[in-house]
Amino acid sequence: MKIKVFKSFSLSKCLKAVPWKAVLATIVTLIVFGILFSRIDFRQTMALLVTIKPGYLVFAVVLSLFSNIMLPTEEWRLILKALGKDVSFRKLLFIKLGVAPIKNAVPLKSGELVRVLCLKKISGISFSAGILSVFISLIFGLFVLFIIAMGGCIYFTKNPYSIGYISFAGSVFTLFVMVFSGKITGNERILNFLGKLNGRISDGAKKLGEAFLGLRLSGLILPFIFGVIIKICELVVFYLIFRGLGVSLPLSSVFIFVPVTMLVSVLPIAFLGLGIREGVVVLLFAGCASSEIVLSGGLLFSFIDYVLPAVAGSIFTRRLLGILMKDFSKEAKEAL
Repeated sequence: MKIKVFKSFSLSKCLKAVPWKAVLATIVTLIVFGILFSRIDFRQTMALLVTIKPGYLVFAVVLSLFSNIMLPTEEWRLILKALGKDVSFRKLLFIKLGVAPIKNAVPLKSGELVRVLCLKKISGISFSAGILSVFISLIFGLFVLFIIAMGGCIYFTKNPYSIGYISFAGSVFTLFVMVFSGKITGNERILNFLGKLNGRISDGAKKLGEAFLGLRLSGLILPFIFGVIIKICELVVFYLIFRGLGVSLPLSSVFIFVPVTMLVSVLPIAFLGLGIREGVVVLLFAGCASSEIVLSGGLLFSFIDYVLPAVAGSIFTRRLLGILMKDFSKEAKEAL
């Protein structure tokens, strides 16, 4: 079974890319934690982790699993539907859970590629449509975080410049959706331009362009709403964790600083974003409580909102990769 779109991508290359990236990301995580704990008391921070009130902890865990697994799966299904691809929620949930450990270990790169490969293998969705669906979901998530942060600036700090930032971001986002849904530029002109590209990129780029142009703009409204709900849930999880530690965070900090923390942690430079996320939390929430409490809250947020969903998905990872490798046995042997 060969992938005709983006032929340079293969399972073996994807699997080979995971180890060294994961090792590098782990090293970055350890270095950052080393710096943090050289300035903040390690024992006191660890002792504070177990002082969180059970009620808040359970609520945060349930909400996190719901917002990191169920809601994103439905959002993905709706995006694929807007692309004219009908895939059941159950299949997408199986793929999302199984790929979660890989995706979180190597954010935005090889993990997402494996998700697309699994989608192609299990549901027969084209590689270009799979990549596009993941890309749209990522854009929605980043845009929502940016809007929440800028909206927080306008409401809580009355910063007039924030209105300009939001207007600019909204214009860029609208232009992106309109262009790639074929509402501004004629389909033929875009496809002719893509057809002029040379080499093996030509076929892949053209098919990806066709997938873009096949988007139904109205079909993206509901997925975008799901994207907003997902990010709001994550903000609530963050607030609940600190509330459980006895800290009542100002809403201004939640709406401005939490999105910034999440945006920074998306950068694929640390394992699961660990270390980077906690460092940003300590920096931005320093005035809300002691450094030990803030770091404890950051650690709990990382575990509940990032590590836990990956652990839950690991139950399905072996089975999912087994299905994927069945038609790529030769490549798998080379990779292993």
